[in-house]
Amino acid sequence: MELTIKAEGRVSWAVYGPDGKRRCGGSKNTVVTSGKTALAQWLAASSQAGPFMPYIAVGTDATAVEASNVALGTQTAIVLGSGLATNVFTVAATFGAGVGTGSIEEAGLFQSNGGTMFSRALVSIDKGADESAVIEWNVTFS
Repeated sequence: MELTIKAEGRVSWAVYGPDGKRRCGGSKNTVVTSGKTALAQWLAASSQAGPFMPYIAVGTDATAVEASNVALGTQTAIVLGSGLATNVFTVAATFGAGVGTGSIEEAGLFQSNGGTMFSRALVSIDKGADESAVIEWNVTFS
């Protein structure tokens, strides 16, 4: 028997200035081929050595997302997030003041720092050195 599972994702973010003001946005993401393979291998393993894809990275490359992408174009920061799972897999990470600053054009969900990428999204976030940003990754399985 063959079962088809569809993975659809959305990335949302909020940037908080030192004055407490908030700017928000969001975009769709693409689950890349290496991410699908990693999920199948993780599910088939006799035991899991930790949470699935708990890192969120940001970068400055605005090149179109392709299913064949295995990394961000120009990664500038990566943060270990926290998550939960139902049929919606969620990971959230905070990029504090001084982390991932500048014009953020891409974001990705990773197994580890330098590890396998699950999905990638183009974003448009201007983050100052004195601002913090919360990025939340949601992947719905149906």
